[in-house]
Amino acid sequence: LVGLGLCMSGFPFFDPAHWRIPGVLFRLGLCAATTAWLWRALATTDARQSATRALLAAAVTLTAYWALIAWVAPPGGTTGDLSPEGNLGAWLDRAVFGTHLWKTTWDPEGLLGSLPAVGTTLFGVAAGAWLRAHRPYCVAPTLVWAGVAAIVGGQIWDGALPINKSLWTSSYALFTAGTAAVTLGLLTRRLDDGRSSPRLDALSEPFVALGRNALLLFVVSGLVAKTLILWKVGGMSAQSWIYQHAFAPLAAPPVASLAYALATLAALYALLAWLHRRRWYWSV
Repeated sequence: LVGLGLCMSGFPFFDPAHWRIPGVLFRLGLCAATTAWLWRALATTDARQSATRALLAAAVTLTAYWALIAWVAPPGGTTGDLSPEGNLGAWLDRAVFGTHLWKTTWDPEGLLGSLPAVGTTLFGVAAGAWLRAHRPYCVAPTLVWAGVAAIVGGQIWDGALPINKSLWTSSYALFTAGTAAVTLGLLTRRLDDGRSSPRLDALSEPFVALGRNALLLFVVSGLVAKTLILWKVGGMSAQSWIYQHAFAPLAAPPVASLAYALATLAALYALLAWLHRRRWYWSV
């Protein structure tokens, strides 16, 4: 994942002087490797105990990040500075990566922010362990109520540490884990109750096609977007040309922009649906 992320960042020129090192796949790789190592140390034959340990480990990572980002001042900075360039994570990224960052002086997928992201991953591992140990539709109410508690906890924590995606604050990690748990619980209750129906299967199949090839979707969409930005047509990028000629005349800018995004998703979905019908999936 880390290597694939670096290839996407370098595409198409692969110029070392302008190569962003952190990124979405970079963080996913760090979180996957770290969480796998923690899970090997925490897991037991008792699924409940394993899930509880994973939740405790997640709580430790979120608390540790809160202490670092809110109470430790970077060299030359101030305590509690959560600005993009002034927070402790941005200082650490500049010290480690130099200017190989998204915005030269800071990066939303930096190293320090990967600590609470590991907490997010541990929440998912705990939910997975719980689901594997019980009948999924029986676990659904527990997931929903645990998710509601996490959402409330995230909102309360927001008062001390704002919910912020770019910093991946502890309150954000708890709040989003809660929304994911509620969504997973509701879907599990409805889709995994042992009573399949052709209509329900047909409605859920597009999401299966997208989810089973999520990595391919991310990579292809990123590479296509970069190509369209760099490819010049009529003195502008191909992306702007397509938008201006095919979508801007149709409606006001917000609606035209939405139509462009939906058309892009439809084209990518057509590819993934074709692969799904042949059971071809790309994973690492």
